[in-house]
Amino acid sequence: MAKIDKNGNWIDREGRLVPPDKVKEIDKIQDAAVEEMVAIAKVLEAQMLEARQRIVARYDQALEDIAKAGKVTREKWKGNSTLRSYSGDQVAERAVSDRIVLDSRLKMAKTLLVEWICDNLEGASANIATFITQAFSVNSQGRINTRKILELLQYDIRDAKWTKAMGLIKDSIKIVGSSTYYRFFERIQTSTGETMRPIALDFASIRETIVEAG
Repeated sequence: MAKIDKNGNWIDREGRLVPPDKVKEIDKIQDAAVEEMVAIAKVLEAQMLEARQRIVARYDQALEDIAKAGKVTREKWKGNSTLRSYSGDQVAERAVSDRIVLDSRLKMAKTLLVEWICDNLEGASANIATFITQAFSVNSQGRINTRKILELLQYDIRDAKWTKAMGLIKDSIKIVGSSTYYRFFERIQTSTGETMRPIALDFASIRETIVEAG
């Protein structure tokens, strides 16, 4: 139902009172549609919250029972883990992803890497030099891509400046929290054979699909 005052006037986004006969039909159609869809979404949100709570509790209980059966301590199960049905047709995964930030030492690392590029203009790989430049570039919000910065640590380059720069990057890493994700899969038969289909819990990723019988 639209926001209406005690006299029946509609309230617009600016807080102004508009008599119902002055509200355009297109606005009434939008108002009704949005209200209905938001109501559906809120019910779904509550259901998903309850479902997540049940999944987390059941997953934790399963790990606890497995630890007892295997006579290992609970600490062994911290972090990422995978549970499989006996047939292997269904899988449940838990993935823990740390949220990290890089402190001011990153700027010193960038300075050293720029010097390293200048010192090795002929010997340095053009691809590495380009990757360094891209790694330290910022987006429209002025933020760097942390993942690209961390990918620099994978290069095995034996040079004093490079090594010092990598040390500064490692020291700059600060874990500010973590997120836990639960993913589920089931084996299905398609025209090209069997595959493990991810069960979509992200509303945007849900698609209507036809699963072909084997």
